[in-house]
Amino acid sequence: MFAHMNVMHRSWRSKQKKRHFNDKFLDDAIVSVPAGVDFSDWQTICEMWTTGDERSNMHGRNLHRLDLFKMGRCKDLPDTSESWVDEESRRRYEAMTQMIAPSSDVDAESHTPATPEDAFISVMGKDRPGRVHCAGSGETLNTWYRST
Repeated sequence: MFAHMNVMHRSWRSKQKKRHFNDKFLDDAIVSVPAGVDFSDWQTICEMWTTGDERSNMHGRNLHRLDLFKMGRCKDLPDTSESWVDEESRRRYEAMTQMIAPSSDVDAESHTPATPEDAFISVMGKDRPGRVHCAGSGETLNTWYRST
């Protein structure tokens, strides 16, 4: 069932790209938001299509898998709160952010913050051959780690 949903989603994105993005300047494409799509989500998709890579520099920062995890599972609401797809995703994200945050305890000298990549692997597990967590269907271990 998930494979079918994935195919349907990729097909929908491809149609939206052809209809609202191709042959337009980025600013014109961003303004051409399809019906039923949130403006901020559409802007993110257009920027990813412009760069050709989800891990590229967006909004002035380099994204890592922790950011991609949150982008795929959490939506920022207008009242500055967050809406997670499920409680498990929120719990995992909080565990990852706690691992990378510097500690203010007395044991601060013994606590070395983990890198975002190490925190992600610790919570989500190691990647399997042919699959990179949160990187999309086009990424393999070779293409992901060779380019970073």
